[in-house]
Amino acid sequence: MAFNTRSFITTPIFYVNAKPHIGHLYTVVLGDAAHRWAIISGAENSIYSCGTDEHGAKVYKVAREAGMMPDMYCRRATAHFQHMLSAARISNNKFICTTSPTHQQTVHQLWHQLQKRRLIYRGTYQGWYSVNDEAFYNTEDVTTNSDGVKVSMETSNPVEWTVEENYKFRLSVMTDRLLEWALKPNVIIPKLAKDQVVSWIKQGLRDLSISRPSSRVPWGIATPSDSDQMVYVWFDALCNYLTVAKPLGISELSSPLWPKVVHLVGKDILRFHAVYWPAFLMAADLPPPKRIVCHAHWTVGRVKMSKSLGNVVDPIGLLDKYGIDAVRYFFLKDGRLEDDSDFSEQRINSLLNYELADNLGNMLNRVTGVKINPSQTYPPFHLDVFPLGGYSPQGRATVEDYELLETMSSLSGIHMSAVLSNAIFSLGGRYWSSIILLDH
Repeated sequence: MAFNTRSFITTPIFYVNAKPHIGHLYTVVLGDAAHRWAIISGAENSIYSCGTDEHGAKVYKVAREAGMMPDMYCRRATAHFQHMLSAARISNNKFICTTSPTHQQTVHQLWHQLQKRRLIYRGTYQGWYSVNDEAFYNTEDVTTNSDGVKVSMETSNPVEWTVEENYKFRLSVMTDRLLEWALKPNVIIPKLAKDQVVSWIKQGLRDLSISRPSSRVPWGIATPSDSDQMVYVWFDALCNYLTVAKPLGISELSSPLWPKVVHLVGKDILRFHAVYWPAFLMAADLPPPKRIVCHAHWTVGRVKMSKSLGNVVDPIGLLDKYGIDAVRYFFLKDGRLEDDSDFSEQRINSLLNYELADNLGNMLNRVTGVKINPSQTYPPFHLDVFPLGGYSPQGRATVEDYELLETMSSLSGIHMSAVLSNAIFSLGGRYWSSIILLDH
């Protein structure tokens, strides 16, 4: 079934305090599969957006430690993520950085919308704050670990008691509207994530601090009317989706993209995307996201990746060693939404040898063999997908599709059809796009 509406898929914008790891690559590969399938299926003006989150205390600290000004550090760090997207041939057609002037305008516009509705007020915050998570936590969300350190129960990262003057958003008044939205079918998937969000909302929502003193966070976007306060980094970051969808300003509600947005997020940032973000939007009389798809993480040896443990897997090295298609197939095949997946090179080799080489290779040999097809004739290409004469922007096939056709056609005795050339992508891409887009 062809798409008759526009497609708008986003990944989170990635924090630039460290280089990319395979968790970042996994997220963009999932979004890439859904985006490519949307285009092949006829989606009009499909948008796939990625980017980097360049503000906040952590970025400022890392930049200082590197002996660099924050803006210079961000440019260098963002280049690493752009290189990863290019190396993996990710098909995003939008890339946003939160340091862009256009984005700052969007942040201020949303702030003004909420302020105009008297949903922002100045107050005193007393509670726990995690610099690692850039997140505020209630006392019931904090525990003491085996070393006697106060940590977030959600992330296990250290927290510190904080008392500061800042601006707050009246999140508490959004409880009923948020619950009504979260309970709708297919708004939050999988069910495990939806149940978690519903539980958070039913537990009761407290007003949320949406700024921090510039004396504590000197690198960010200042609040519109108070230069002594910086916009909370998550308020800033979440606005990136509006910056992409509504470049003319959030007051322009005629954008055909925004109501169609699908956010692809990791489970560690579900609360920000499925509680705070829709609350900000609805409070400003903007439609909440069409869908939030939450995926699990990747471990190595069943242990969370950590620089201190030395088990962080470099995505560029992985792509160089195994090739783009092999790595993409691995992530699409082994990645899961509800449960963490475990990375191992042994598993990659197993997939390459037994599934791609043996199973798909044998299938290819069988369906193109003389016994099954004595005349060696094959169905013609669909011209909407594969225009005659090679790649064309008017077609739905990508440059990679034509390269795959050329490679397969060069094999002795094999004349590839468009259907077979897309076999590898279709095995994983159609499955994931059916989950992310739910349009078939």
